[in-house]
Amino acid sequence: MRSHFDAQVDFFSELARAGIDALRRLSELNVQLARQLNDDAVHAARAMVACSYPFQLPVVAAGESAPFIEHLRSYQQQLAGVLSGAQIELARRAGSHLPDISRAAAATLDGMARGGTGAPQRLARPAGDSAASAAHTPHETNHTPE
Repeated sequence: MRSHFDAQVDFFSELARAGIDALRRLSELNVQLARQLNDDAVHAARAMVACSYPFQLPVVAAGESAPFIEHLRSYQQQLAGVLSGAQIELARRAGSHLPDISRAAAATLDGMARGGTGAPQRLARPAGDSAASAAHTPHETNHTPE
């Protein structure tokens, strides 16, 4: 039973580590985008303030939006890469631990089977149940169909 429990703990620990790594990469990507967009906004604001002719503002604003759009496109591609990488890593880590969990579960069941007939019966029926109470459930009624 202990080896089965240890295998499950290792399995969930590996999945948690993979999830935390993915969240770290996602957070770094979000911080990078925030910095880039902040820089783009400051640059665009400076360009618009420096514009001496008011009718040039739409042209300047359109020209300054190009880096913003490029950073969003790059973010989208990197986000897809981070998410697909996280999925692959989770699958790889899960796949590497499933054989250990299966072996531990089989060993636990074998140990229970060799240990006697008492353990499987206790698992099959909760303590305090008797054969008489199992034969008659509390929801049964003695109705005759009409």
